[in-house]
Amino acid sequence: MARVSSHFSTELFAVTKSLHASLRPLHYEKRYLIMDKRFPIQSHTVAGCEVLACLPGRDGHETPLLFVHGSFVGAWMWTSTFMPWFAAAGYPCYAVSLRGHGASIERERIDWLSIADYVEDVAAVATWLETPPALIGHSMGGFVVQKYLERCPAPAAVLLCAVPPQGLAATQFHMLLQKPGLMLD
Repeated sequence: MARVSSHFSTELFAVTKSLHASLRPLHYEKRYLIMDKRFPIQSHTVAGCEVLACLPGRDGHETPLLFVHGSFVGAWMWTSTFMPWFAAAGYPCYAVSLRGHGASIERERIDWLSIADYVEDVAAVATWLETPPALIGHSMGGFVVQKYLERCPAPAAVLLCAVPPQGLAATQFHMLLQKPGLMLD
């Protein structure tokens, strides 16, 4: 498994904790989510995948952040909260829409795409960036990040509600046997 820098991970954890504490006052107005106009979102295409960028307006951290979404969403899910906040903290931010999601290729084949395909998408974007990125994955994106780290190094990785590396089949079977009523809802 690839190694992750503990110093950068500690710093990123501190920034993430700070984000959690300040996100609501910074990005919500009258109960509606608003975009931070100081950090416009740029759109790129890398190996057929939509890549959204939100860059700091000043010199900041050298290591970019690459956000990887979960199922049934796209790179857009990061653009109104995490990306502007981290850009304000000086981090160059990028979010990939994996194949079949967002404005990326193969939307008509989404049922036939695999985690290996998504790992290839992350690898293509990581290669496209000039500096190896720290990876932030949510749900299925966290699973993709874990699989990416099995073959490629990264300065840091953050998993948000990630699917475990062994998948969910055993957990679902256990829940079915222990609490069958949960499966009926």
